[in-house]
Amino acid sequence: MKIDRPAFSVRAALLATALPAVASCAPPETSGAPSADPLGWSDRAEVLHGATVRDRFLEATEILLGTPYRGGPLGEGDAGGPDPDPRVDFTGVDCVTYLEESLALALLPPGAPATDSTFLAILDAIRYRDGMVSFASRNHYTVTDWMDANRWLVRDVTREIGGSSVEEATRTIDRTKFLRDQGVEPRGAIDAPLSPTIGYVPVAALPEVAPRIESGDLVFWVGSTPGIFVLHTGLAVRTADGTLRFRHASSRAGEAVEQPLMEYAAGTKFLGVVVLRMLESPVIPARSPE
Repeated sequence: MKIDRPAFSVRAALLATALPAVASCAPPETSGAPSADPLGWSDRAEVLHGATVRDRFLEATEILLGTPYRGGPLGEGDAGGPDPDPRVDFTGVDCVTYLEESLALALLPPGAPATDSTFLAILDAIRYRDGMVSFASRNHYTVTDWMDANRWLVRDVTREIGGSSVEEATRTIDRTKFLRDQGVEPRGAIDAPLSPTIGYVPVAALPEVAPRIESGDLVFWVGSTPGIFVLHTGLAVRTADGTLRFRHASSRAGEAVEQPLMEYAAGTKFLGVVVLRMLESPVIPARSPE
């Protein structure tokens, strides 16, 4: 899908001023803060014109199409910890940071300058529990961390659109072991192992369910790997003729791309998808006190 605006010139301006080199598609690999204008735009209203957050999200993800794929490009910067990668970087994305940075762009107040403080505060609210920047509080796991911490932004519509086709999966998510493996002390009960059950739409049921997936919905692909639910992420884009496409940062393609969703599904071994829908009027949570 193409939006009627100068997408390529805007993207070139963004990348020309990007930083030197949030979570990755699986628990991330293991400096600093961005420059005075990390986006290279004095006013984001010059770039994102959509009337809704969802429209602006679609615009932002289109601008970033073609961005090189790089696993785990974002970290805690000069906040310290085992991952010193910068907190924002538009020169490379993985499947999760592609969504997170695009969502943060879309959530900038209309007409507000895209400064460090405004953009980073929004990005931190998406990437970290209570907006507190640390490796331990980062939303590493999609279901138990990211989806739960971002209820102010998205809701799970999988069962709503999937109906009787929905199947369930249970995994044990062990944040304690993951953090200790990275040299980070777990936070007691907060990081205790969990064994949640989620609903997902099986790949075989996607042709039936696809008409109920909306443009801008987040699509999270569920795999069979023990200890983790979601192995890849992206968003749905519906073209003018009704075709449903999947926009994502692809390690196979080496960049952020868009392709027919059914074509992508046919070439994978995922079990199915979890679908999240953006709230109409998300309210960015205030950062918890230090």
